[in-house]
Amino acid sequence: MEKEAGQKLRWNCSFCYKGTAKLHSRIEKIEDKLFELQTKQSVMQEENINLTEHVKSEIQSRKNVEERLIYSCLEAKLVEIESQQQLQQDRQQQHP
Repeated sequence: MEKEAGQKLRWNCSFCYKGTAKLHSRIEKIEDKLFELQTKQSVMQEENINLTEHVKSEIQSRKNVEERLIYSCLEAKLVEIESQQQLQQDRQQQHP
């Protein structure tokens, strides 16, 4: 025969009630462990979400740094090319 007490199920046996006390104890331990594991799972899911957001943010930040670095390198190369062109023009004007 099954009886429900709160959210925990209790089994009562008319032949060996004493034996079911161990079963009840084990069920309670399993339920407690289940609750503990569900709590840990919830915490770990929250940490996973936070880490995922952090990683996305870091990736975007690195992309921005890479873009600025590439842009700076291109600007430096442009300045170098313009300087070389200016030097060539100056030399041509000095030695026609």
